[in-house]
Amino acid sequence: MLEEFDPVIKELVRRITSDGLHEHYLGYMIQNELILLIAQEIKKELIKKIKEAKYYSIILDCTLDSSHQEQMTIIVRYLKLSYNFVTVEESFLGFFNVDDTTEKGLFDITLEELKSLGLEIDDIRGQGYDNGANMKGKHKECKRDF
Repeated sequence: MLEEFDPVIKELVRRITSDGLHEHYLGYMIQNELILLIAQEIKKELIKKIKEAKYYSIILDCTLDSSHQEQMTIIVRYLKLSYNFVTVEESFLGFFNVDDTTEKGLFDITLEELKSLGLEIDDIRGQGYDNGANMKGKHKECKRDF
Protein backbone atom coordinates (compact mmCIF):
# COMPACT_ATOMS: atom_id res chain seq x y z
CA MET A 1 0.00 0.00 0.00
CA LEU A 2 2.83 2.41 0.81
CA GLU A 3 4.43 1.88 -2.58
CA GLU A 4 1.52 3.73 -4.18
CA PHE A 5 2.63 6.95 -2.47
CA ASP A 6 6.37 6.50 -2.01
CA PRO A 7 8.76 5.87 -4.94
CA VAL A 8 11.49 4.51 -2.64
CA ILE A 9 9.13 1.89 -1.21
CA LYS A 10 7.88 1.16 -4.72
CA GLU A 11 11.44 0.39 -5.87
CA LEU A 12 12.08 -1.75 -2.77
CA VAL A 13 8.92 -3.80 -3.36
CA ARG A 14 9.84 -4.22 -7.05
CA ARG A 15 13.31 -5.55 -6.11
CA ILE A 16 11.86 -7.94 -3.52
CA THR A 17 9.19 -9.35 -5.83
CA SER A 18 11.66 -9.76 -8.70
CA ASP A 19 14.13 -11.66 -6.47
CA GLY A 20 16.67 -8.86 -6.78
CA LEU A 21 16.80 -8.48 -3.01
CA HIS A 22 16.76 -11.39 -0.58
CA GLU A 23 17.25 -9.68 2.76
CA HIS A 24 14.62 -7.13 3.71
CA TYR A 25 12.40 -5.98 6.53
CA LEU A 26 9.15 -6.89 4.84
CA GLY A 27 9.48 -10.64 5.42
CA TYR A 28 7.30 -12.43 7.94
CA MET A 29 10.27 -13.62 10.02
CA ILE A 30 11.60 -10.17 10.81
CA GLN A 31 8.08 -8.86 11.34
CA ASN A 32 7.36 -11.64 13.83
CA GLU A 33 10.65 -10.96 15.59
CA LEU A 34 9.87 -7.24 15.84
CA ILE A 35 6.39 -7.99 17.20
CA LEU A 36 7.89 -10.34 19.81
CA LEU A 37 10.48 -7.75 20.90
CA ILE A 38 7.84 -5.05 21.20
CA ALA A 39 5.57 -7.40 23.17
CA GLN A 40 8.41 -8.18 25.60
CA GLU A 41 9.03 -4.47 26.21
CA ILE A 42 5.34 -3.81 26.77
CA LYS A 43 5.15 -6.72 29.23
CA LYS A 44 8.18 -5.33 31.11
CA GLU A 45 6.42 -1.98 31.49
CA LEU A 46 3.20 -3.65 32.66
CA ILE A 47 5.07 -5.69 35.27
CA LYS A 48 6.81 -2.52 36.45
CA LYS A 49 3.42 -0.82 36.94
CA ILE A 50 2.01 -3.85 38.78
CA LYS A 51 5.02 -3.95 41.11
CA GLU A 52 4.67 -0.21 41.80
CA ALA A 53 1.05 -0.82 42.82
CA LYS A 54 2.21 -3.68 45.11
CA TYR A 55 -1.17 -5.42 45.44
CA TYR A 56 -3.13 -6.86 42.54
CA SER A 57 -5.95 -9.20 41.56
CA ILE A 58 -5.91 -11.90 38.93
CA ILE A 59 -8.62 -12.90 36.49
CA LEU A 60 -8.39 -16.27 34.73
CA ASP A 61 -10.41 -17.41 31.75
CA CYS A 62 -10.17 -20.70 29.85
CA THR A 63 -11.37 -21.35 26.34
CA LEU A 64 -10.56 -23.53 23.34
CA ASP A 65 -8.57 -21.99 20.51
CA SER A 66 -9.23 -22.74 16.83
CA SER A 67 -7.18 -25.97 17.02
CA HIS A 68 -9.24 -27.14 20.04
CA GLN A 69 -6.31 -26.59 22.44
CA GLU A 70 -7.44 -25.37 25.85
CA GLN A 71 -5.94 -21.96 26.61
CA MET A 72 -6.00 -19.86 29.74
CA THR A 73 -5.68 -16.09 29.82
CA ILE A 74 -4.28 -14.23 32.79
CA ILE A 75 -5.39 -10.66 33.38
CA VAL A 76 -4.11 -8.57 36.27
CA ARG A 77 -5.96 -5.68 37.91
CA TYR A 78 -4.15 -3.12 40.02
CA LEU A 79 -4.42 0.47 41.19
CA LYS A 80 -2.57 3.29 39.51
CA LEU A 81 -1.89 6.18 41.86
CA SER A 82 -1.08 9.57 40.39
CA TYR A 83 -1.37 12.88 42.24
CA ASN A 84 -4.97 13.04 43.50
CA PHE A 85 -6.33 10.35 41.19
CA VAL A 86 -6.67 6.62 41.67
CA THR A 87 -7.57 4.52 38.65
CA VAL A 88 -8.03 0.81 38.19
CA GLU A 89 -5.76 -0.59 35.50
CA GLU A 90 -6.30 -3.96 33.83
CA SER A 91 -3.46 -5.65 31.93
CA PHE A 92 -3.53 -8.75 29.76
CA LEU A 93 -0.45 -10.91 30.43
CA GLY A 94 -0.94 -13.58 27.81
CA PHE A 95 -2.37 -16.87 26.61
CA PHE A 96 -1.10 -20.11 28.13
CA ASN A 97 -1.71 -23.61 26.81
CA VAL A 98 -3.40 -25.83 29.38
CA ASP A 99 -3.12 -29.59 29.33
CA ASP A 100 -4.40 -30.19 32.85
CA THR A 101 -7.71 -28.35 33.37
CA THR A 102 -8.18 -29.45 36.96
CA GLU A 103 -8.06 -26.81 39.65
CA LYS A 104 -4.52 -27.92 40.57
CA GLY A 105 -3.36 -27.78 36.95
CA LEU A 106 -4.72 -24.26 36.49
CA PHE A 107 -3.26 -23.14 39.81
CA ASP A 108 0.18 -24.56 38.91
CA ILE A 109 0.24 -22.74 35.55
CA THR A 110 -0.82 -19.49 37.19
CA LEU A 111 1.77 -19.83 39.95
CA GLU A 112 4.54 -20.67 37.47
CA GLU A 113 3.70 -17.68 35.26
CA LEU A 114 3.48 -15.22 38.16
CA LYS A 115 6.86 -16.42 39.42
CA SER A 116 8.44 -16.10 35.97
CA LEU A 117 7.17 -12.51 35.78
CA GLY A 118 8.62 -11.72 39.19
CA LEU A 119 5.24 -11.06 40.79
CA GLU A 120 4.82 -12.00 44.44
CA ILE A 121 1.96 -14.41 45.00
CA ASP A 122 1.52 -13.02 48.52
CA ASP A 123 0.50 -9.67 46.97
CA ILE A 124 -2.66 -11.10 45.35
CA ARG A 125 -5.74 -9.55 46.91
CA GLY A 126 -8.46 -10.87 44.64
CA GLN A 127 -9.27 -13.67 42.21
CA GLY A 128 -11.79 -13.90 39.41
CA TYR A 129 -12.68 -16.79 37.15
CA ASP A 130 -14.74 -17.06 34.00
CA ASN A 131 -16.01 -19.78 31.69
CA GLY A 132 -15.09 -22.93 33.49
CA ALA A 133 -17.02 -25.52 35.43
CA ASN A 134 -13.65 -26.77 36.66
CA MET A 135 -13.01 -23.40 38.31
CA LYS A 136 -16.10 -23.29 40.49
CA GLY A 137 -18.38 -25.49 42.47
CA LYS A 138 -18.56 -27.26 45.77
CA HIS A 139 -15.94 -29.94 45.02
CA LYS A 140 -13.87 -28.40 42.23
CA GLU A 141 -12.78 -25.00 43.39
CA CYS A 142 -9.71 -23.42 41.82
CA LYS A 143 -9.61 -20.59 44.33
CA ARG A 144 -6.64 -20.88 46.61
CA ASP A 145 -5.67 -18.97 49.70
CA PHE A 146 -2.72 -17.07 48.34
